[in-house]
Amino acid sequence: MSKLFVDEIVHQSSQGSGTITIGASGETINVVGTLQNNGSAVGGVMTPAFHAGRVGSGQTISNYTQTEVIFDTERFDTNSCYNNSNGRFTPTVAGKYFVYTSLTLASINAVYSEIRLVKNLTTNISFGRHFNDIGYQSSFTHGIIELNGTTDYVSVFTYHEDSVSRDIYNQSQGEASYFGAYKIIE
Repeated sequence: MSKLFVDEIVHQSSQGSGTITIGASGETINVVGTLQNNGSAVGGVMTPAFHAGRVGSGQTISNYTQTEVIFDTERFDTNSCYNNSNGRFTPTVAGKYFVYTSLTLASINAVYSEIRLVKNLTTNISFGRHFNDIGYQSSFTHGIIELNGTTDYVSVFTYHEDSVSRDIYNQSQGEASYFGAYKIIE
């Protein structure tokens, strides 16, 4: 195998613009180091990212009350951006984020329940609801939101219209209730 050592490759006829082909159809090109496009890395990372579940004791949700949900167990948190004591995700990097949540209320007889992803306690990102379910009631919702990376945060709220308070269903094996997010490559 031969090696070619150069500092710069420039298309001969156009002196810097045009197409340069490396390899042939069906071949694999291995790049060692960072592949760049005009000085910026090609590709990207989908971090910060986190995923947390409700696997400890069930959180009680009062009836007819919007309640912020606390997901107590982190599965991963790449940049330490999720606070499992207040249930809020505050990214350290500005950008667009895909956020998602699923919540199961146990032993519910509600005519109506809902789950919401909320930015800064004021802006609904995404909203899911259930009607006329009895037993374990699961809701899932997701959305895309732009966050500034310093003061913006996302949290989960739930609400139900059962006649009494209900607990969030939790499992030690797997997760019936969870919350997560990751940065979208732009």
